Amino acid sequence: MPALAARSRRLEELEAAARKRTRAILVAEGIGLPEVGVLNPSDFPKINVDQVTYQRHRTNEVNELIHVLRNGGKFPQPIAVAVRPDGSWYLVDGLQRFSAAVECDEPLPMLLYKSTGARAEAVLFQILNRHVALQRDTTVKAWQGPGAEMIRAAAAHPSHGLHNQVRFGTGAG
Repeated sequence: MPALAARSRRLEELEAAARKRTRAILVAEGIGLPEVGVLNPSDFPKINVDQVTYQRHRTNEVNELIHVLRNGGKFPQPIAVAVRPDGSWYLVDGLQRFSAAVECDEPLPMLLYKSTGARAEAVLFQILNRHVALQRDTTVKAWQGPGAEMIRAAAAHPSHGLHNQVRFGTGAG
């Protein structure tokens, strides 16, 4: 019984940590705000992996993660799962952690997103894998695209917390 209580308490801690992290996540068009949850082993068969559009392949890192799980470790960072309009579930981020959890039959913290499909999920995958926290003194050097436009608009808007707080660099270096 104490082991079950400790496990339950740990899952609650993981969920709380995941809720804190959702504040920093950017959201792509076609992706809803995430719901915090736990992916239980009974849900593993629901998960599809889109290795054609955006997902990477399983790597040898999985063996190290399996070792972590088998020695009592847990993954604090949630995986990202998208639910498409047809109800199918797709893993967006966390393939290595998911693969290790399947091998060890262990639950995982997850962020569950409503998605319009693979294209939106591909953008979310890029956001989750390239996100850098923006600090008040960060110099921004970005490509010409929607991310750069969003940062410039936020920094230019008088009511935004980044107003006049972001340096945009000169393009050199």
